[in-house]
Amino acid sequence: MAMGNVEKAVEDLTNALKIDKSYTLARIHRVKIWAYNNLKCTKDVHRECKRIVAELHEDDPENENAYAVLALGSLADPSLGSTEDAKMYY
Repeated sequence: MAMGNVEKAVEDLTNALKIDKSYTLARIHRVKIWAYNNLKCTKDVHRECKRIVAELHEDDPENENAYAVLALGSLADPSLGSTEDAKMYY
């Protein structure tokens, strides 16, 4: 993965996911880059985080980040979920 070049890093992670669609760690890092750098819309980030939560074991520490993004996304955009959904994610 390219250091400091977010576009190349996203490309590398996307290529890794093309090879292995269940490579959740690559999905996690890609969605973090998307979210931190505003590279994708909230709906895309929200959808990816839902997939991450579905793929990970409930005790996995990476769920913390995904649930935070899901809660904040639901509060920011009502089309992504209700306040009750945000509370559930939290």
